[in-house]
Amino acid sequence: MLKKPLSVFFLNHQSGFPRFKKKGEQNSAYFISGNPKSLRAERHRIFIPTLKWVRLKEFAYIPTGIVKSATVTFDAGRYFVSALIDEEIKTETNYSECGIGIDLGVKDMAICSNGYVAPRLSKTTAYKKIYKKMRRLQRWLSRKVKGSHNWRKNKLKLQKIWRKIRCFRQNYVRQTVSKIINDKPQYVTVEDLNVKRMMKK
Repeated sequence: MLKKPLSVFFLNHQSGFPRFKKKGEQNSAYFISGNPKSLRAERHRIFIPTLKWVRLKEFAYIPTGIVKSATVTFDAGRYFVSALIDEEIKTETNYSECGIGIDLGVKDMAICSNGYVAPRLSKTTAYKKIYKKMRRLQRWLSRKVKGSHNWRKNKLKLQKIWRKIRCFRQNYVRQTVSKIINDKPQYVTVEDLNVKRMMKK
């Protein structure tokens, strides 16, 4: 264990330059609720010890159970909070008597035994449009001087586009899963094939 601070070794030419943390790469803070009053959630707002009450931009009410932990992250110019809440949920058991088999294909994302076919997301017009915009911003960023003002502005625009693509993919997958689960099948069977390897061939 060093008894002297690192600045002393640097000034005495015994070590190199100090290494600072990279700002803007992974900005996040994690909070654990040791006290029920330290983390609380009420409808459209959440209580964080260092920030007090923070209003959330949500379309639906958040659960009002016991908040176990919360993580605040900064991504693409916006702040997000992910909370782990302990709440009792009543589940329904009115399932149908038959099940559903899902075939993962290369041409289509999923083909179900009940006749539902989920096409690949890359074939949709909206995804092609946003992906084309992402490629154009990526080219512009590569031509900028790294660390300059215009480079940072273009990087923020590119981060927002990537977040939009990420949310687009998550929403499409969740909508597909909802359409399959809405029939309340007794069981769901998915084939075990390496689709990525099949696509390469």
